[in-house]
Amino acid sequence: MYQLEQLPLVHSLLAPVPLIDTSWHSYVRAPNSSIIYPARIINTAGNVTGADNLLLPGDAFTTLSRLSTSSEIPGIVVDFGQNVVGYPIFSFTGASENYPGIRVAFSETIEYLSDVSDFSRSYNVSVGCNLVYAILLT
Repeated sequence: MYQLEQLPLVHSLLAPVPLIDTSWHSYVRAPNSSIIYPARIINTAGNVTGADNLLLPGDAFTTLSRLSTSSEIPGIVVDFGQNVVGYPIFSFTGASENYPGIRVAFSETIEYLSDVSDFSRSYNVSVGCNLVYAILLT
């Protein structure tokens, strides 16, 4: 049997919940998913095939290759179309035996985008590093 002083507690749990104002949600500029892909490819350099495969999920490959040290270093500049927060995920299916590397740089404008980022440690990689991803956040 319930005591009289317990009834208000039970009643408050069953009371209707006031509606929460969510009108501000329309002003949030955020992706629809926690996994996002670039909106477009700005440009490529060197021997790059399948760069557009980076724009959508799937099993298609993007290949960056450099046949010799005198060849142009391959690179891809992608644009996410808006400022995004998070960390990049790169999946590799194979690599040559000469220990290729990857460097990633970020910028909000193309003017300041290079293969060296604020804190990418680009100067601390071995000489054999020959892949460059540059990501433009606009």
